[in-house]
Amino acid sequence: MSRRFWIGLVLSVPVVLLEMGGHLIDLHRFLTQKTSNWAQMLFGTPVVIWAGWPFFVRGWASVKNRSLNMFSPIALGTASHGSTA
Repeated sequence: MSRRFWIGLVLSVPVVLLEMGGHLIDLHRFLTQKTSNWAQMLFGTPVVIWAGWPFFVRGWASVKNRSLNMFSPIALGTASHGSTA
């Protein structure tokens, strides 16, 4: 789990910089919004799918066993964030 966290963190930093850079340092002079969006998707997809995979597995197990626990809303939130990012 620690390795997933650190790799997810490293891949998340460019997403934050690309998004906030457009607001703070006018990064859009160098990158178009479309290019920035594609780069964010490229970096963010492994974070949601690979780093968030344990949450999906445990969330699905809790739904399948009909014993909802905290992993259920975490998996739902991770999936919904991944689809809107």
